[in-house]
Amino acid sequence: MRPCVILILVVLVISAPAFAQYSISGSLSGGQAGLYPKAAIAFPVQGGNYTYAVTFFASYTIGDLAAGGYIVAAFQDVNWNFFPDPGDPFGYYDGDQVTIVNLPPSQTGIDIHLNLQPDERFYGTIYYEGTLTGATILRAFDNPSFAGNPVKIDIVRDTTGAGTGPYEFRISPGTYFFQAHMDQNGDLEPNVGEPFGYYGEPADPAPVIVTATNWPTGIDVTMQEIPLLPVTDLTVTRDTTDIVLQWSPVPYVQIYNLYRSVAPNPSPGGIPHASVAGTTWTDPDAVNATARYFYVVTATDSAP
Repeated sequence: MRPCVILILVVLVISAPAFAQYSISGSLSGGQAGLYPKAAIAFPVQGGNYTYAVTFFASYTIGDLAAGGYIVAAFQDVNWNFFPDPGDPFGYYDGDQVTIVNLPPSQTGIDIHLNLQPDERFYGTIYYEGTLTGATILRAFDNPSFAGNPVKIDIVRDTTGAGTGPYEFRISPGTYFFQAHMDQNGDLEPNVGEPFGYYGEPADPAPVIVTATNWPTGIDVTMQEIPLLPVTDLTVTRDTTDIVLQWSPVPYVQIYNLYRSVAPNPSPGGIPHASVAGTTWTDPDAVNATARYFYVVTATDSAP
């Protein structure tokens, strides 16, 4: 009798956990010629360890990502130490301005161009003693009011997601004003409740001067959570057809809630009569020219 050989093919399917089922993919361009590994990295905005993928090709896919926002970067590892060093071409998705990539769904077309970074830089440490964690956004502006778009955005590239620790900020020569905030909602802007700080004294940002021969050190920033301040300078004007409310802007507030009553001292809370992003509002429902209306305006830490 001839022996009977039975080949059993076992197919093992391993499913990723439900909380880590998304991916980010795109192309990698630029960098140096030669066979060097490239690493694409996804930094979670709301804290946690980063996830990375290594490739020798012109595309990448970072898989097994949980839902949430990510800052995506990549570098070419020309010295094969698997760490982004000064001589490694580096880049963020959307260049020097950085854009948050939100999951779900899985995202494709998150293309990154790798450039050699400027030799010039400044150094420091980001401090924060609170309990929040997440990606800390570093921004350099060309004015002490931090108005307009930043010249460059970077992040604290720590491995734990705590958002604090030493940093290196590479930037071309110039005079800059430097701030840091721990982004909790993924809008890349400091908001009420988020840790925030800038280099310099309170109400007096100090310049950071970078030249070809002067690379400042000790550019330290201590972050504190931005408090929610009350609305001030509320005025109400009325003519025969309109009631118009105006008030002074509250720092780092994007949304204001308005409460209206026909009785004095309306209590804020519950569903507001209106929510607005500006600092002026015309009541569209005040059609009775003889009625008396009472208003309260409150700032909120909600984003639009």
